[in-house]
Amino acid sequence: MIEALSMGEYSFFVWSSFLISMFVLLINYLCVHRKFISELNKVKLNK
Repeated sequence: MIEALSMGEYSFFVWSSFLISMFVLLINYLCVHRKFISELNKVKLNK
């Protein structure tokens, strides 16, 4: 298993790409969630 995770000489590029992708997905989720909560609060105030 360790050999599969190390990925030889490409491990830096593979893991850095993976971490950057996860970071972008997290930022995207947080932005959408914040916008959703904001819109939900607007709807609640209009009732």
